[in-house]
Amino acid sequence: MAMVYLIWREMFGNGVRIGMTAI
Repeated sequence: MAMVYLIWREMFGNGVRIGMTAI
């Protein structure tokens, strides 16, 4: 489960970066 959380967090972080860049 820890690995799944790390992967999800990485994906979420990338989404946030793209969102911040878009704004």
